[in-house]
Amino acid sequence: VRFKRGCVENLVCHLLFAAFKDQIDWPIEFVQVYLEDALGDRAWVDEEHCQVFTASVQTIFVCAEDRDPSKLVRFSESVHYAVREYLPKMIHHCIAKLDPRTKSIINFQKFLYQALSFPELRLVISSYLESWLNNPLSLKFAKEILHYIIGQCKSNTVADIETVKNVMMLMVRVTNMGMADAFSRLLSNNSLYAITALHTCLYSPDIMNAIMTSSPKVISCIFNALPEGNKEVQIAVVFQDMALKQHPEMRTTLKCLSKTLYSQIDLTNMCLGLLNDMPMIKKEADDVKELWVDNMIDLICYYFILIISPIV
Repeated sequence: VRFKRGCVENLVCHLLFAAFKDQIDWPIEFVQVYLEDALGDRAWVDEEHCQVFTASVQTIFVCAEDRDPSKLVRFSESVHYAVREYLPKMIHHCIAKLDPRTKSIINFQKFLYQALSFPELRLVISSYLESWLNNPLSLKFAKEILHYIIGQCKSNTVADIETVKNVMMLMVRVTNMGMADAFSRLLSNNSLYAITALHTCLYSPDIMNAIMTSSPKVISCIFNALPEGNKEVQIAVVFQDMALKQHPEMRTTLKCLSKTLYSQIDLTNMCLGLLNDMPMIKKEADDVKELWVDNMIDLICYYFILIISPIV
């Protein structure tokens, strides 16, 4: 007996849906079978006649915070959590076999458009973007996935915060691709992102040096995306903390920042911000307070020298 392509899959999907349509919590095995085909040849997940089943399985990709109460989600929280745990491992394995010269990359892209609703997966994929963007064979795919990640990345989760850092480093390592606009759009998704990016740059001399060498626009993007109000004070708070922690590169970092933002930053507000009281210093021992005051005096005097210099 010969069956037309898709007949068996169609029959199985309709039988499974008929058997489980009245059940709320579907078994995790349905997701596993779906993933095997979605990350493989996609022999049936894209078939119109199988959509009655696949549409229900795809509800696994709807995060709790994005769920529509009026729509039925077929999987329990425990299944949802389990999938989010092991899916990144599957993705690593799939990427290792990915060949941009074959249809596999198209199939992979189709899957990502569903699964990138998971912050954990956005983090995994963002870590591969640099190599894809630097490969002419995968460049178009990488650009489209990057823009999709930027549209999806909005939460305060650790995974999304780390994704922001990965995209920021793309600006340093991948040039001439309009990365500044992409990074600015990402920072505008959540006020926490700009603050996180600011701390990452200022506290890491290696990252700051790389930015100043390859893409100083990163600093401008971060400054423009900082929450409205006194942006200079937000920057000054970071330097006060660096002074408390005796950060060895705070002078160099302040010079790099001043050079990049010379035409944007309000010098008066910056000075006033550095002179502001630091509430948390009150909890420190007297010797720590004295050391902090000395560091701040040194930093403020150094900043005065920078702002009156013809070239900072």
